[in-house]
Amino acid sequence: MTELAPDLPPWVHPYESDFRELLRQLDLVPGFIFQPVVLPSPDLARALADWLAGQGVEVRVIDMRHDPWDELGTRLRTLSFDSSSERRAVVVITPSHLDRAAARDGLAAFNFSRDSIASNLQCPLLWCGDVHLLRTTAELATDFWSIAATVYRIPLRALSDVPRGPMRLFWSGATRESAETIASRLEHSRLRGDVRAIAQASLDLAEAQLAAGQRSEASRTLEAARAVVKVDVPALELRQWCLERTLRAPGLAEGIDDLRAQLADAHARGAVTFEALLHQKLAELYSNANRQSESLEARLAARALYLDTGDDAAAMAVESNLEQFLDQLSPDLTKEIRAHAEHMISKANTPGVRINAWSFLAALAYHQQRWDEAEEAATAILRETPPSNPFRLHGLVTRQQVAFARDDWTRAVAHSSELRDFALAHDAPPLVFLGMQGMGLAQMMLGEYRCAGKNLLSTLELAAKLGIHDAEASLTFLLALAAEHLGAREICTAFLARSLESTLRAGLPVPLRTAERTRQTADRELIDILDSLAGEPGNRKLALMRLHALSDAKERALRGQGVDISNIDTWQVSEPSQSGSES
Repeated sequence: MTELAPDLPPWVHPYESDFRELLRQLDLVPGFIFQPVVLPSPDLARALADWLAGQGVEVRVIDMRHDPWDELGTRLRTLSFDSSSERRAVVVITPSHLDRAAARDGLAAFNFSRDSIASNLQCPLLWCGDVHLLRTTAELATDFWSIAATVYRIPLRALSDVPRGPMRLFWSGATRESAETIASRLEHSRLRGDVRAIAQASLDLAEAQLAAGQRSEASRTLEAARAVVKVDVPALELRQWCLERTLRAPGLAEGIDDLRAQLADAHARGAVTFEALLHQKLAELYSNANRQSESLEARLAARALYLDTGDDAAAMAVESNLEQFLDQLSPDLTKEIRAHAEHMISKANTPGVRINAWSFLAALAYHQQRWDEAEEAATAILRETPPSNPFRLHGLVTRQQVAFARDDWTRAVAHSSELRDFALAHDAPPLVFLGMQGMGLAQMMLGEYRCAGKNLLSTLELAAKLGIHDAEASLTFLLALAAEHLGAREICTAFLARSLESTLRAGLPVPLRTAERTRQTADRELIDILDSLAGEPGNRKLALMRLHALSDAKERALRGQGVDISNIDTWQVSEPSQSGSES
């Protein structure tokens, strides 16, 4: 198997085989070739150019998303390379939605200069865009199109192919207290008349009751809290919604059968709007039961009914929740929903409807790896929503995801910090985790190791409280890297031992990067444990016991030196730490 280029952003990894095959074909043709390349997004074209440069190709990039079309021909006629370079290429990146009127005159001049451009370049000219670019080129640059090579197509790869760290988003945290303790806290809050404390304690109590299996009590607690949250503490609506959804999860089979019976009755009576609402409720139950194809079918049925009755706003609300099903939508349906969303943005007077439309466009653009459009839609969501509105979540998460996809670590820190602050204000611990984890990882990439260490330690503590145990292995590995960069070798080895232990405890294979770093240490016992894993499967249990004992011993030894590995201020570093925000 071909090894992945180490500097490729994770979202580009699934495309590397496409890049390699294109380069192989280009190497077979000496001199000039006009090579159309159809690919999912301009960002992927930019990634292709960067990858080619990493393969030793001298690349010149012309980005028509920002450059004027009327200068294209002149730039290509006068473009120059280093005379010593043997492999060269020009990559022309075109926008997702080509403005024919803006491009017409520039393409005509480009077409007129075909022979002089070919003579000057003497290398492949990669003409990158979507299928609309092909039609436009065939119509407006006929001379170039007449010599075009066979179109090279790079299909959209599912984001499920992109390597991702473990992350389960569920609600938890209050169960560290007993229901009786929280009930007492709720009563004291009522006596003080502290509305936010009342709402907070009510939701904590409902969560503890759910965890204890006291479903009827949790239902009553949530019902009592609903009015207080909605009127006085809207920042907690997101948590209330999640708890109510958890409350509805059990009894799925009975609930599905009951809703089907109601659907049949509503359909027989011609109660179209009620039938659509029942389809939406049924879709939620199917999702909770992990019956995703049936959930999508129910959502699309609700959408069709709303459109039949002319309720565009309700249809848009359904469409905004299709994010997880984008891989399953046909191209025609995707195009239809996109057009509907754009129509609603231009037409709707209600912010909620526009937010739903922008949410779908943000999800679609991210799914199609069109980062500019995803960020534009996310920014629109934030512009349309007040600071306390829970719907801002989609915009904040999308901006964080786009920053990471682009390897824009400075923005990743900023957007992760915004997500963390939003989550703290809305009492959403799993989203606090997501924001803090993002800050730590991005700061590592920026070389701000001390700041990263502080945030990663806080993230590790929160993960333990929330029960996100499968994150411990990756977080402790990152902390080992931070300690290594800060010159704290013993602390680095202690975190590596803990990372290996967490990996085995979660039943996961040892990542190559963890194994390589472990072998670079001088710790023979740790390396011996790692080597033992290559033998019989039963060795894992013994290795886990040895790792647990070794981790504890290392941490005890460090404590004897006044070092607490969970407190970076006690680390004894041999190199000055980098400066940076420790927010």
